[in-house]
Amino acid sequence: MIITYSHFEPYKDILGFTTTRAGGVSTDERYSSFNVGVYTDDDQDNIRANREILCKELGIDKSRLFNAHQTHGDRIVCIDEDVLGKTEGEVREQLDGCDGLVTSLRGVCVAVTTADCVPVLLYDKKRRVVAAVHSGWRGTLLNISSKAVAVMKEKYGCDVSDIVSVVGPCISQNNYQVGVDMRERFVERNPSFASFFADDKSDSEKCFMNIREIVRKELEDEGLREVFVSEHCTFRDADLFFSARRQGVDSGRMLSGLLIK
Repeated sequence: MIITYSHFEPYKDILGFTTTRAGGVSTDERYSSFNVGVYTDDDQDNIRANREILCKELGIDKSRLFNAHQTHGDRIVCIDEDVLGKTEGEVREQLDGCDGLVTSLRGVCVAVTTADCVPVLLYDKKRRVVAAVHSGWRGTLLNISSKAVAVMKEKYGCDVSDIVSVVGPCISQNNYQVGVDMRERFVERNPSFASFFADDKSDSEKCFMNIREIVRKELEDEGLREVFVSEHCTFRDADLFFSARRQGVDSGRMLSGLLIK
């Protein structure tokens, strides 16, 4: 149902996780069986049931699980006491169009949905602040992970030397073919990114992008010292994960999140 990260295990006050595709109630092949993506075309009753299973596993009420309607942007939202007082509809409206969540509230889980994009989990071990970030290629080009770190620093007084980060399961370079124009856009932003692209020898207009290593570089450039990268590939590990590139965009979604216990 979920995989957890050993890098967070020394810190007993948090739980960092990514859901798998197993252990749920969805029956459609595209969503079977543990689809937790609210903004998919799966039966909404199945999605609710799957999210309730997850919340039971996490030991929280479903109202304490927050994730947004992501738009591949770089907007970051903080979950504070004011958000907890809102209705479900008001919360949905506030979180519409954001791709990163930050909180310091206990008993609250912030999470992002993915199905090949990069989930990034951040934890300040001194100030007990967590963030969950959705970094697709657009968000990565916008450097959303660094912007989440900036929010942690500015709003919560975090220091980058105290932040532990996990770059979760996403599509691997061998399976992520993109156009050469993508490489040009990233290299224009940072020439060092050129090393994270490999030529496609069968097609001069294509190349292969190592998006998770770009995200790692962004975090390390921000000053983070503890950056851990999952070796799981969502495209390759079909028994564990949904993959939009393997299954089509209309597929299930995983959640990656951090819970302050």
